[in-house]
Amino acid sequence: MFNRFRKGLLSFAASFLLVAAVAGGVSAELVAPNWMPNAPIMAGTQVILLWLPVPGAVKYNVYLDGQKIAESASVQHIIPLPEAPGEHKIEVAGVEASGAEGKKSSPGIVRIITIEAPKDIMVRPTEDRVGLRWEKIRGAVIYNVYKSESEKGEYKFLASIQEESFNDPKVTPGKPAFYQITAKDLGGKESPRSKAVRADVQQVVKVAVDEVYKLKIVKSKFVDDIEFFGKDSVVAYGDLKIGPDGFLYFLDMGRSVISKIDRGTRDVVLRFGGMGEEPGKFRQASKIGFYGNRIYVTDPIAKMVRVFDTTDGKFDFEFLIPTPDKKEILDPIFPHVRAQGIQPVGIAVDSGKKVVYVSDVNFNTIYKLDPKGKLLGHIGHYGPDEEDMASPTELAVDKDGMLSVSEPTSHRIKIYDPESGKLLRIIGKVSNGFIGGFIGIYGMNFDKAGNLVVCDSGVHTIQVFDGKTGKYLYSIGNEEGIPDPTQKDRAFLGFTFGTGANIDDKGLLYIYRGDKKMIHVRQLLQ
Repeated sequence: MFNRFRKGLLSFAASFLLVAAVAGGVSAELVAPNWMPNAPIMAGTQVILLWLPVPGAVKYNVYLDGQKIAESASVQHIIPLPEAPGEHKIEVAGVEASGAEGKKSSPGIVRIITIEAPKDIMVRPTEDRVGLRWEKIRGAVIYNVYKSESEKGEYKFLASIQEESFNDPKVTPGKPAFYQITAKDLGGKESPRSKAVRADVQQVVKVAVDEVYKLKIVKSKFVDDIEFFGKDSVVAYGDLKIGPDGFLYFLDMGRSVISKIDRGTRDVVLRFGGMGEEPGKFRQASKIGFYGNRIYVTDPIAKMVRVFDTTDGKFDFEFLIPTPDKKEILDPIFPHVRAQGIQPVGIAVDSGKKVVYVSDVNFNTIYKLDPKGKLLGHIGHYGPDEEDMASPTELAVDKDGMLSVSEPTSHRIKIYDPESGKLLRIIGKVSNGFIGGFIGIYGMNFDKAGNLVVCDSGVHTIQVFDGKTGKYLYSIGNEEGIPDPTQKDRAFLGFTFGTGANIDDKGLLYIYRGDKKMIHVRQLLQ
């Protein structure tokens, strides 16, 4: 294609010179050459120069930033791409047979962008891989990933990728890995290497088979289905909890409506909330928690918590969650995530200590607030260590005030002492699965015995763990108490899309069935 363009350009130049000769020869002072459209043209590691011929010129001088760098006998020339970053000026001047140089062309501008090394690299290690993510680098078309076994050791090339993220599956649990990343532009120029980042790959925890890996099924029998929505449109997911007053409270996330249900009569005694901009309405309700006769509801889009009286459903007050200002919380967060702002999702209330806990999946921290919304402190931040957090979501507080936090990215539940922020224990196997492990937690609540009831919508299981030790106790099955025919490592319940499992003091299991848009009630048979 370029050869055809070149032939056409030479033909045009010959015609132009013929016309000039017929017109009466060349002038004593050569005019300035005019650039061809879009010239100069950057092409990989070169710059293509194309200009119109100057009558009387026998050659042309080429200048870069005021310095002569080449001569050309034709109206085209190719020069190497300037190495120095910034704006470069290219000029061309005709030269007549006597050696006299004519006027220079107008500057042709070439802008060289410095290809920078990726910064603020986020590391997310699990038991079987390391995830890396970084901001897009201006001018980059490819990124190279390098890996080393030590921070000061030799970094070997690992992969070339086009995206701003990479997963390394070649990891060794319990052994750290170090990474550096470079960016390359269209011309193949590679940036300096990034600052090395460390990934501490999680060590596989050795546990007794009888304590964790052996499936134990507690039978349950069908009691009732609470169908209270009628023709109302309800989403497949919602938050279901037993309130301190003994009533069931269900949050329909689709409509942001809270229903209060009498567990004895199965009647809806109250409905409140809804979507809107006026006080007491939501942009998107997410999770619920209780403090006395008040129900606290998170709204991630509005970045606030709204509070209602559970006796009459009247709106009481609301408060915004303050954006963190601590360096250890902000530094690991990408600028574009910071721009999105906080995203408060989960909520739990310790009535005894008068503390409200709210999880933030964007800033990877837990807010400690008083019942009126005053900030008391934070728990955790994003980082590579076990006690650090990654997208904390579901929250639950036990009778001793210890805080359970679900992490969708690690498929585990971490239990913290909220006073010290110390990680006490981890619930969930290192490898994702059905017995003692999780895929997609959607609802966790403590029962009267202090055991943690976990609903895993990802694999359709309900598992119960010892709240003190974190040990797997049992899975809830149907009347037969058999394993699932399609997966021997989980109990067979006979339904899917369960969220928000609760067990009351009589051994009744309440769980919202999103596939049927109803609350399913079963009696545990122990």
